[in-house]
Amino acid sequence: MSTTLLEESKFKIDNIDFTTTRQRLCLSHHQGGFEWALIDAEFAIKRYVAFLESVLNYVHQKVGRPIFFKEARRLFEQAVAEEDRGVVAIVWEAHVLSTRQYAEDCHRIFKCFLHYSPGLIVSDVPL
Repeated sequence: MSTTLLEESKFKIDNIDFTTTRQRLCLSHHQGGFEWALIDAEFAIKRYVAFLESVLNYVHQKVGRPIFFKEARRLFEQAVAEEDRGVVAIVWEAHVLSTRQYAEDCHRIFKCFLHYSPGLIVSDVPL
């Protein structure tokens, strides 16, 4: 991947439409959400975007093949500070739940699928 393509992909990450993800994070538990304040959702989305950018730097060398669960988990643990992992994992899961959009975002940005690794969410996520 050339530097220009890398920059284009970073631009695409910065322009992901997180409307549905943001709504899911802010919905009540009864509605299937996490009951986050909008400011908390925005904070977590920014951390998730930083994670996606670190994945992009990794994929820069390995274009075209999926990143499976164990590899995705390792990237997550390397790229996300321990204190942010819970909230970033929740945003990632909320993004994945919009399956069509998530698959399209992965293909458009990484040219491969980034598999979500179940079990990343810790039960006592502070917010």
